[in-house]
Amino acid sequence: MWQALQGYQWSPQVRPFVDALVAKKRSDMLQLLSEGYSMLSAAKAASLLGLAEGEVAHLVEAAGWKQDMESGMYHTAAQQAADVDLEGYENLRQLAQYMVHLES
Repeated sequence: MWQALQGYQWSPQVRPFVDALVAKKRSDMLQLLSEGYSMLSAAKAASLLGLAEGEVAHLVEAAGWKQDMESGMYHTAAQQAADVDLEGYENLRQLAQYMVHLES
């Protein structure tokens, strides 16, 4: 899909629409990757987002992904949110214990 959209010489009248379509599809794909993967390599992300591997870092880091320097893999924003949710669950559990203690 990316090659078809970006590889063709679109007319100046159509080019803004194609650019908008590419931006929308890339945004949608980034959201799907965030939800579907916990970790993703730069090469795989580049392939799925229709970018060169060197262009991936700027896009995914802007979306909240963090790179593991040891492995070079990206932790997606959804994985980080899941970690926060577990922390929130732990806080809720502790609050419930306090409430039970106060009521007894």
